[in-house]
Amino acid sequence: RRATPQLPNPAYISLTESASPGNAGYAPSSAPSTHVSPQTSRRSAKSSPGCFQALAGLIVLLSAVIFGWWFLVESDLFDQGILPSGDGAITGGGGDDAASLPPEEQSRKQALSERTLALGVDKAYLTRLTDQLFYERHSELQGTQLTGSPEDAALRAEWDAIASDMLTLMEQNLSTAARGRLGRYSPQDLDRWKAQVNQRYVSTRALYDLADGRYAKLFPGRTSDGFVEQPADQIWFALAQDRVNALESGNKLSEIKFERGSYSQQMQGSLDPGEGFVYTLNLSAGQLMRLNLQASSPETLLSLYLPSPTNEEPYLLSDSTDTTWSGELPQTGYYEIVIVSTAEQPISYQLNVAVDTVIENPPEAPAQPEAKD
Repeated sequence: RRATPQLPNPAYISLTESASPGNAGYAPSSAPSTHVSPQTSRRSAKSSPGCFQALAGLIVLLSAVIFGWWFLVESDLFDQGILPSGDGAITGGGGDDAASLPPEEQSRKQALSERTLALGVDKAYLTRLTDQLFYERHSELQGTQLTGSPEDAALRAEWDAIASDMLTLMEQNLSTAARGRLGRYSPQDLDRWKAQVNQRYVSTRALYDLADGRYAKLFPGRTSDGFVEQPADQIWFALAQDRVNALESGNKLSEIKFERGSYSQQMQGSLDPGEGFVYTLNLSAGQLMRLNLQASSPETLLSLYLPSPTNEEPYLLSDSTDTTWSGELPQTGYYEIVIVSTAEQPISYQLNVAVDTVIENPPEAPAQPEAKD
C-alpha cells in the first residue's frame, strides 16, 4: 500500500460560527491575525510621570490575555469545536461576520452548518478535510486563502460543494458512531481492533481488505496504510471501525463447517461495490482443499490467508483475480477466505469449498488465539 504524500501546510479555510447568538451557520472570516508589539519608551520615568501607570496597565492587560488563552486551552473548547482548531487552521475570507457575504451564500453556509451538526461530524475536521481536497484540486492556490470578494465567489462555492459532498459520503457510508470520531482516530485504535478481530480468528490482512475495498471506491487512487497523515485517512479508520463491528456481529463473517459425511460446502451472498466478506475454516495440515468463486461480475478479489503466516509464506492468495485455488494445506488452524468486490454495481456470488477428508473432531482452537498479521 502506498501512503498519500504529505501536502504543504495550506492556508486552511475555517468554517466559523457567525457572531450573532444562536446562529450556527458557517461563515468565513477574513480578519487577519496581527501581533502588536508595544514600543519601549526611551524617556526616563522622571521625564514621564505616567510611565509607571502605563507600564502597570500593560502588565495587567498582558496577564489577562495569557490567562484567557490558558483557560481556553485547558477547558478543551478547541477540541469541542466551539472555537476553530488551532492546528494550522486560519480564518478564511468574507469579512468579520456572515453579513459580508451575499444572502444566498449565507444560506448555503447555514445549511452546511446545520447538516454537519445533524450528522454528528466535527466542524473543525470537516474544514481540514475540505481544505485538503480543495488544495489538492487547486495546487496553485496553496499558501493562500480565499477572500470574501466577488472575485473568489466561484472558488468559495466550489469549496462549499466539496464540503457538502463529504457530508453525503459520510452519511451514506459511515455509522453515526464512526462519524462522531472523525478527526480523533489514531493508530492506537487500529491496535485495539486487531486484538478484537483476532479473537474471531480474523487477521489484520483480512480487516485491511475490507476497509481498503470500500475506501478505494470512495477515494479512487488514494490509499491508506493505517497511518493518520492526512484528514482523508480518518475516513479509512472510520470504515475500519464499522467493519470491526460488522465482523463481531457476524454481518461480514461466517465459519464454514462440514457436516458428517459431507466433503464440500456452498456459500452464497451478495456484495455492494467495494464491500467484502470473510469466511473462516478450521482445517489441518496435509488436507487437500479446493475452492472456487463464481460471481456475476469478474471484478472480484480473492484471498486465502494462513493460520500462522511467515515471511517465507505469508499467504496462499492475496487480493488475487484468480477464482480457483487447490492444494495441500501446510498448517493446522483457522484459514481465512476473503472476497472483495471491485465492481461498480452490486454483485452476487457463490463460493464452493471442498476438502478430501473431513475431520470429525478438529483440533480445538486456543482460548486466546495468536495475533494474526
